[in-house]
Amino acid sequence: MNTYFFKHEFLRIFKQRKNFLFVSFILLVMLVYILAIMPGQDSIYSYDEQKGKEELQDLDMVQRGKAEREATGFSPKSGGFIYAMNDTKYRVKRSMLYAFKDESYERFLRFYLMDMPDSFNDKVRPLVEESPFPDKDMMHVYTKTYTMYESFLDDEFPISYTMVEQNTALQSLYRFLLSAGVFLILFFVIYFSSDVLVKDRQNKTILQGLPVSWYRLINLKSAAAIIYTLSIIFILTAVAMIVIGVQNGFGSFAFKIPTIFGEYDHLGENYDLMKLGKFLLLCLAFLVLFIILFTRLNMIFSLIFKNTWVVLMVSSMILFAEQVYLSRTSRELFGIDIGSFPQTYFDFGNVITGERMFLLNIDSITHGKGLIIIGISILVVEIVLFLMSRIIGKRRFYKI
Repeated sequence: MNTYFFKHEFLRIFKQRKNFLFVSFILLVMLVYILAIMPGQDSIYSYDEQKGKEELQDLDMVQRGKAEREATGFSPKSGGFIYAMNDTKYRVKRSMLYAFKDESYERFLRFYLMDMPDSFNDKVRPLVEESPFPDKDMMHVYTKTYTMYESFLDDEFPISYTMVEQNTALQSLYRFLLSAGVFLILFFVIYFSSDVLVKDRQNKTILQGLPVSWYRLINLKSAAAIIYTLSIIFILTAVAMIVIGVQNGFGSFAFKIPTIFGEYDHLGENYDLMKLGKFLLLCLAFLVLFIILFTRLNMIFSLIFKNTWVVLMVSSMILFAEQVYLSRTSRELFGIDIGSFPQTYFDFGNVITGERMFLLNIDSITHGKGLIIIGISILVVEIVLFLMSRIIGKRRFYKI
């Protein structure tokens, strides 16, 4: 009976029109972005060949002018030191441009690392100018990027330009999980499970009852919603990975990504590297726990409010509540360390890499602690749900 009911409930969710339309819309938007927008989108990791040529021309003109004025010595008054620096800069930029034209991307990356102190911060500066700590943030992005590129060369990966741009399939997934995209994923969970229990109130035949206890029925409905949500997320992810992979290559789980632990250190001693495969496994662990947590929370809200839209609204408010009070100086909430609250870990990608620790300048937000906090939250929610199912029984819930 349990297996039959689970299959029946799963198929009901699968065939539900609102879910089909929602998933179709997300799939369409995702494909439009990947196929039409992403190929022409530049980032701080992109190399502008035309700008590289212009920089070489400008440097050449400056150097010619100094040579004509014989300002090439090492006297502080003659500006010769600047001439020597510009000469080195010119050689690096020229070699980098030629390597890019020749599609010799390993050679390009080596020269790119040499050029980063001169050019990379100019790309990052506009992104952090509104930050309360712009210099700190700029050096942080520089250190992460330099460390990542250096690991590509140290591990002797065959370098492609899409690797440098972080646009391979796995790197794109990594960047997505560090963005606000994780909140979209968690909203999937809320959306799919918001009406799993409530929709049956419109079916009066349910009042006749089923040979399944009320609490077990809630559990089976929850299980169906959890499996459906995981399936949809995996399918959408697989489609995105295949489409991006065909365009830009798939990348490797052995790629290393930069992480930071403890407070920011300008010497880079608090930075480390984590394999991309390990990062994705930790993200999967957080994702499964959050799917369970929000699905079970929605069961509680369904028992209380008995309205799909109210359930959706309340759960969404919980998901985005952190945005109301969070700032770069947040340390405590109600006098309690902010690392003790489950909502601190909703942005789990940045928790795993230590980015949240860096942004809030606090060392109590770790992925290990986060998994424990979410686990405890699930336990509390399970106890509350069990008690609520006793208080609001089947007959009372379905009473119209």
